[in-house]
Order: sequence, then C-alpha cells, then structure tokens
Amino acid sequence: MAKSWNSFNEFRTLSGELATSDGPHFERQIIPLLRIIWPDLVVTPSRRFFDRKGIDHLVWEDTEILPLVVQCKGFQVQEHEIGISQVQQCLESIASFKHSNCKAKTYLLIHNRTGQNEDLRKSVTSALVELVTDSCVDQAHLWDRQMLLNNVFNAMLIRIEEYLSCSSSRYSSELLGTLPYQPILETPLQISTLHTDQYRMVAASGHQTLLSDPAIEIFKFDSCNMTLLIGGAGYGKTTSVLRSLEQTDKSVFYVAASTISSEITGSKQLLAACIRVDELFGDVTEEDLLVHQAVARPIIEYLLKNEKHPVVLILDALDESLYFSRRGGIQTLFNQLRDVKVPIILTARSEFWALRQSDFHVPFGITATARTHTRNNVIKLIELFPWNDAQIVELAMRFRESLDDHEAKERITGFIELVNNGTYHEMYGDIPRRPLFLKLILDTVAVQEVKKIGIARLFYDWTYRKISRDINEPMRWGGLGREPILNENETADETITLSFIAMMNAAAQMTETLIDELVLLPDCVLNDIVSDDERLSGISGTTGLFLNSLLVPAPKFPHKQLKVCFCHRAFQEFFLALHIHENPDVFDGVKLPEAIEDFLLSIRGEEIVSN
Repeated sequence: MAKSWNSFNEFRTLSGELATSDGPHFERQIIPLLRIIWPDLVVTPSRRFFDRKGIDHLVWEDTEILPLVVQCKGFQVQEHEIGISQVQQCLESIASFKHSNCKAKTYLLIHNRTGQNEDLRKSVTSALVELVTDSCVDQAHLWDRQMLLNNVFNAMLIRIEEYLSCSSSRYSSELLGTLPYQPILETPLQISTLHTDQYRMVAASGHQTLLSDPAIEIFKFDSCNMTLLIGGAGYGKTTSVLRSLEQTDKSVFYVAASTISSEITGSKQLLAACIRVDELFGDVTEEDLLVHQAVARPIIEYLLKNEKHPVVLILDALDESLYFSRRGGIQTLFNQLRDVKVPIILTARSEFWALRQSDFHVPFGITATARTHTRNNVIKLIELFPWNDAQIVELAMRFRESLDDHEAKERITGFIELVNNGTYHEMYGDIPRRPLFLKLILDTVAVQEVKKIGIARLFYDWTYRKISRDINEPMRWGGLGREPILNENETADETITLSFIAMMNAAAQMTETLIDELVLLPDCVLNDIVSDDERLSGISGTTGLFLNSLLVPAPKFPHKQLKVCFCHRAFQEFFLALHIHENPDVFDGVKLPEAIEDFLLSIRGEEIVSN
C-alpha cells in the first residue's frame, strides 16, 4: 500500500521548491524526480518536434508506442488564482498530443499546484479519459506536485527495498564464497551486557565465557536491539557477521564504517549514509544524485526506525572510521542510533574499544540536570577470544582436505602434529590463535616446510608468494599471464617489486597526523600513489595494479577521483610499518599506533627489507 510522505521535512522542502518554480524551470526541476521512477527518462528539446506534439519528457523505445510521455505545467499564478487560462493551457497540450498520431503506454500531465482547483481537476481528467477512450494511450493521469512527490518517494522506497532484499546473500557470498572449506563455527568468546545513558557508561553485567558460534550469538536479541562484536585483528569479526546473515531472512544495511564522513553532524546524516544511493541507479548526473539522496534520506530513516521492518543495520569496523575514533565518538554513535528500532550490529577491534573506555569515565556532552530526561541504552557485547588448540587443529584439518597436492597435505599434517604435541609455540608463538593469521600460516606451510617465523616475516612471505603465484599460475596452463603493472616487457620480479612499492606508498598515503598521533585512513587517491614514486609514473591503467597487489578499489563515488584501499586492515598496517622501517624519518616525532609498533619491532628483529 502506498505511503504518504508529506510529514517529512525533505518532502515539504521539495514541495516548496516545486511550488515556486514555473515554466521551463519546473520542467527541468522534476527531471531528477521522475528518473527515480523512470531512470531512462529523456528530456525533449524545447520548441522542437516533440514539444509541438505536447511532449516535454519521455521514455524512448524504438517502437510505435512510447513507454511514457510527460507534459509539464509550471503555473506562475497562485492556487487561488487558477482559472480558465490555466485549464485551457492543459487542454491544448492534451489536444496537441491527441492530434500528433503519437501513442504511449502512459501519459502524465504534471503541474506545480496542489490539485485543489475543482475546475482544473475535472476538465483535465475528462480530457485524459478521452485519450484512453480514443486509444492514444493505455493510461493517463493528472498529478499535482504532492501526487508527484508521493509517487516518487514510494518508488524510491520500492527501489531501496529491492536493493536490500538481495543484500544478505550478496555480502555473504562475496566473502564466504571464496573459502575452499567450511569455517570453524564454535570459538571462544565472552558475552556481557552494557548499560549506558547519553552521557556515560553506567554498568556492565552478566559476563559469560563460553564456546559458541558468534554468528548465532550476534542475532540473539533479548532485552536490546544492539550487538557490539569486538576482537583483535584477524579474529574473524567480519566473517562472523556475514555468516550471521545466513541465520536471518532480514534485509541488510551493510556499512563499512570507514566510508562514514567525518563531516557528519547528526543522526539524520548518519542514517542517510547507510546506503550508497548512487548504486541504486547506476550512472547519474551530480544534479540527479543530490535529489535522489534527498528523497532517500527520510526513507532510510523510516525503514530503520520501525521495529516491524525486516531489516538489520550493520556498521562494520568502527576503528577504521575517523568519525568514530574522535573523542566522544562512540557515545555520539550510541546516541545517534538510539531511535533506530531494527537490530543493529557493530564491530570493532578490542584495542579500539579498550582505548575508548576512557571516554566513558567522564560525562560527554551537556551535563544532565533535574529536568533532563536520561535515556538509557542496553548493548550486548560479544568479545572474540584467541583460538585454542582444538580450533587450530580443526581448521588445519579442513584446510588439508581442500588440498590436492600430496606433499602439501603431508606438510600440513606436520603442522597439526606440532599443535597436538604442544611445540608449535617455539615456531609461531601465539600467531596461529588468530584465524586470519592461521590461514596465512597454513598457506605458507602448504608450500614449504614448517619453520620458525615471526609475524612480519609471515606477512611478507605470504604476500610475496601470493603475488608470484598469481603471476605465474596462468602461464602454467598456456596462458599469457596476468596483465602487468607497467608494460608487457615486465618480468615477474619487476611486477612484484612495483607491487610492494605501490603498497608501501599507499599505506603511507593512508595516514593523517592529528596533534602528535598518526591516524590510519581507510583509503587514498590512486593518483597520489603513482605520483609519489617515479618508478610508478608509467602506470596508465589500474587493472595490473589491482591484479598484482593487495590493493582493491575503494567504494566509488560519482564524480570523484578513484581511490584504493587494502583488502584487509592488517596488510595496511604491515606495509605502513615496512615503509616507516625504510624511511625512518618520515613520521619523526609522531606517536605510532600500537599495531604499527608491533610490526616494526618484528620487521627489525627479522631484518626484513622490501624488494
């Protein structure tokens, strides 16, 4: 059933803009709105062939019957001044179309008043009925500006619902579809309940440590609708969230927190950022996109603030957002999400959450008074713990079964024996207790014997081997190999060297110094990477770089420069540490994040240098 949207500010603003536009201005102003319903809408040249036939806009098909014909009437007179002249203008346009021998499936006459004038409504409706009776059109409608906007807003609602309806399978298949084996389900975790008000943390209770599937625990909403999932780098937070989507039939607003602008000032803007409106329609002009975003904003708010709507909001990796990393950012986030009634899932690194705890020790914002209503919030906190030997062995066994090479299987068996006899610590320390890092170890052991290795050497060797394999594997089967980074005369070693240079440059570009602390950014402009080193200056395309590195295109925003990001934050941290190691003065006097310091310590201890 169609919904009325006239109670929303965005509706009233657009209605006011349409009411004060007339003539050609009104014709142009409704184009972005109509394209929400009919993305293929075409503007006809003024005072030309179609205009003389009573057609301002249309949807074109190379057939006898046009899908849509639109006639616009932007009256200059006010509502109470509408009279015979305005009625006659409408009737003449309808007559022009009728006598043009054009045919359409749908004919719309749209004007910029509210439709209260009975003479206009009855006379025009009668003429439109004749268009249908005379078989000029299949259907014909008279829309005032309110009817236009309601139809546009409802079309946007349908568009967003359809987009979200396939989002669950789309997001989960992108990640889980790449795994050659079933992930480990039951892992160590702790569940507790947080109580906050709009100013500070009030209490934490109900601590429970257990072995369970985080994907199932995430969606157990009892006394609250918000779950915060935390864990160290590589603990499988995103994997757990995407697996949880298999447990629900809800549609998904999935938001990488790194895409949230630091310029957001309120909850309305935050909620509006929960969907990429440009992805709904493909290529659009900047003017169209601004209107589409204005229409989408109240619809997103409407979907998220009604608990009956079958949707879930996921904000992934809060620690990768400058907006949420600022002082008081988490309290601000909780307050901005307070009116969201659908299930909310947040993820963040444990160290980020621990660092932000100091913000809760003092009130943030305006201090409550006796007359201030204190709003309480309940949050379910799930913390992923390091894996134990049982999970490590189980994943190694599943990985082994996915291999075809007998020698590789034997090497994995040797690794499993190390875990079973308790001696793997001598080789890897606690590195295998993180599922991402364990996967890197298993990939490494599959091609070489078990050997003592640190975290930096693990990342370096795995990356080198992956790029080398990606270059050489196609040639094993008679192919020409992957597209090179610079030119076709490039050797495999040269490609790997250029790849490491690009990744180190990218990691350095993805930084910002706030006061005296280095902050990691989620992405950077591709051109900045290329221009930062003359060895990359010959890059003319992006395919070779993306195919031969751990860099991937960042979410593309229309009319913006292409940006890149790392496939995982941990690789960004490693290559930034490698860059700092080889350029020790680059961030002199700046406090580095703990993860970068850890990688630097390992790089120095293992004497790693880039190609």
